Amino acid sequence: MVFWADQVADEIISRDAFKYIERPFSTQRHEVETGTSISGVPHIGNASDIIRGEAIRRALAEKGVDVTLSWVADDMDPFRKVPSNLPPSFKEFIGMPVCSLPDPFGCCDGYVDHYVDLFITSLERFGVRPVVRSGRSLYTTGQLALFVRQALEKRDLVREILDKYRKVPLSEDWIPYSPICASCGKIATTRAVSVEGDKVAYVCEDTDVAEGTTEVEGCGHEGTADITKGDGKLPWKPEWAARWALFGVTCEPFGKEHATIPGGSFWVNGELCERVFEWPEPYPVIYEFVLAAGGQKMSSSKGNTVSTWEWPEIAPPEVLKLFFYKKLQKQREFNITEIPRQVDDLDQLERVFFGLEEEENEKKLEHLRRLYTMCQVDSVTETYTDPIPFRFAAIIAQIVPDDQKEQRALDLLHRTGHLSKELTDDDRARVRERLEQAGNWVERHAPPGLRIVITESVSDDIKSMLTPEQRAALQDIAAALGDEGISEEALNKAIFDAARAHGLSNKQLFAASYRVLLGKKFGPRLAPFLLTIDRDFARQRLGELA
Repeated sequence: MVFWADQVADEIISRDAFKYIERPFSTQRHEVETGTSISGVPHIGNASDIIRGEAIRRALAEKGVDVTLSWVADDMDPFRKVPSNLPPSFKEFIGMPVCSLPDPFGCCDGYVDHYVDLFITSLERFGVRPVVRSGRSLYTTGQLALFVRQALEKRDLVREILDKYRKVPLSEDWIPYSPICASCGKIATTRAVSVEGDKVAYVCEDTDVAEGTTEVEGCGHEGTADITKGDGKLPWKPEWAARWALFGVTCEPFGKEHATIPGGSFWVNGELCERVFEWPEPYPVIYEFVLAAGGQKMSSSKGNTVSTWEWPEIAPPEVLKLFFYKKLQKQREFNITEIPRQVDDLDQLERVFFGLEEEENEKKLEHLRRLYTMCQVDSVTETYTDPIPFRFAAIIAQIVPDDQKEQRALDLLHRTGHLSKELTDDDRARVRERLEQAGNWVERHAPPGLRIVITESVSDDIKSMLTPEQRAALQDIAAALGDEGISEEALNKAIFDAARAHGLSNKQLFAASYRVLLGKKFGPRLAPFLLTIDRDFARQRLGELA
């Protein structure tokens, strides 16, 4: 069972021919390119291709290959919708290149700079450090001018390739260039009408954006754009292809929406790349969508996303890498309320890596060890330290004062057997980080069941709900808490034994416990919760109901 990035690396290295034309191919240098449209706020869904691209870059580098990972900000795309975190006044910028938008927060030169800085800086927390490029800069500096010129000179060939997959053919006078209107600054409303050398004449007229849902008015201006000065851009087809040829891209990870057959934008650009720009189609790495909870598409305009700069505040970066690396070809939903389970998955993978959890299948074990290694932000530590369970940290974060959290957590973990050795300074830093992440996650995203407010007393209404059997079972739990050294596993067994001894279902006993402690019939996992709160208080509260 070969890790997918290692398999991709082998196949990239072994390529020896173009796909659409008969020509051999050989290179000693490779580039893995990714890109993100900055028309909305970058989020973890946008980061999936660059985080996966990092796995490919690393796999190639470990095979001794000269390889670069790059990321392009598609910042000349037209602004189509106002994201939920921006003021409604930004509607006036719809149709303009996003690079023209001001910074709504007033701290950077513009909207693009604000989010690109946040996005790229946050990627360092994931161990991802790409070469950063700006689509706007590629045009204004003239780097793409040669390829724009080729696309204009060969526009009949470009149109022929595009028309193979269109229901309605492009008009014979179609020109593959979108100028920026010199009068109103919009790019969505211009239509190129003629070409003379490096100059493209255009007219600015009404159009629709956002899949035909928003009408944008053109100003009627007629002007001329200079392709060498960044006065416009190529359409997405063939712009993607031109970038591949410019930088010698040999691999591109992308979502399946670009891979439909026939006519997917990757395959069309692949043919354009070879037949128009004479560079081979990059090796495709296709992944499934990462959807938001409920199967919705992640979208900043819907407000159902998590940014890459927020993620390290609520969970380890390795958890997101594991989410992306584990299953490449399966559509998955991301639910922020399930962070504790996802952290548990990482902790379990760590135990497997260090041989503390058995895996009899040698090939699967080798694959899991490689998966764990790839998820690491830094090099793998030589020794194992028991991590503080995320749910336990979430409880501690809510009920223990800030200046006592770390020591209280360590005391409880030692007492309950979660920690088996004295901790180094690095180990303590890891505990502090998880406590902070768990606290932030609870405050911002935790479901009601994990939000904890211990009631000052047991109300008469709740006392009246308790059956004699429930009261007796709560007494048994209180007695079990009298054992100062009881572990979470042992207490959990005592809870189930108490339910069985008094003819209760587990659900009935859990509901009684939560009502007595929290005033509601649900809560966090009972055993770790009881071990986290003050032991004498828990014994007294449960025992007083006999």
